[in-house]
Amino acid sequence: MLDDAPEKSELEQLRADWPSSVIEGVLDEFRRPGAAAPTGFADVLKRVWYHETDSTSNAFHAAGSDAARKILASIHGNWPRL
Repeated sequence: MLDDAPEKSELEQLRADWPSSVIEGVLDEFRRPGAAAPTGFADVLKRVWYHETDSTSNAFHAAGSDAARKILASIHGNWPRL
């Protein structure tokens, strides 16, 4: 994952495990049974919105998971499969 967000330095100062919490969220979703995660792709962080109080490690993890679900849905259709 390439961190190309213009706000990178501000995000690092939040002490919210940026960008590792986002990466873990993406990987957790890709590791789900039946995910059929894509291979051979590049994930680039281009835009990020943050709030000095609400931007936590858990929030970034959730955002990474949400992004991964959207990626899987665009590849496989209806995701997550329950």
